[in-house]
Amino acid sequence: MGSKAYDIGRTFEHRVQRYFQEQGWFCMLSAGSHSMADLMAATKDKPTVIIQCRRSAVPYFGGGKLSKIEFAELVEAHDKYGVVPLLAAYVKGGSIILTNLITQQSSEVRPKPVPRKKKNGIEEEYNESEL
Repeated sequence: MGSKAYDIGRTFEHRVQRYFQEQGWFCMLSAGSHSMADLMAATKDKPTVIIQCRRSAVPYFGGGKLSKIEFAELVEAHDKYGVVPLLAAYVKGGSIILTNLITQQSSEVRPKPVPRKKKNGIEEEYNESEL
């Protein structure tokens, strides 16, 4: 089991992965990633995307921003391999802002809520702030 910050980040990566899977993308998570991208997603009809996730709203932990080195690595991957680099940033309330790092265009998306495990035979949904 990792630190609380690691667990929060990992949960957010899974949330972003789930969103892409809901949209019909094949999505791979780079577990324990210290690489340029946390996720890679592909579909037949669109270019492959690589995704760097930023969950924390605290500037010390990234706050949805990339260092110049991280940004340069993602742009280089675009130039060399034709992948589309995205930044996925958490928005309070459970939404995700996806920013194309080449075009700088952003869109806000929201994955479907995840059902909780049944308690006393009743299925509940997770509170968005828990994800």
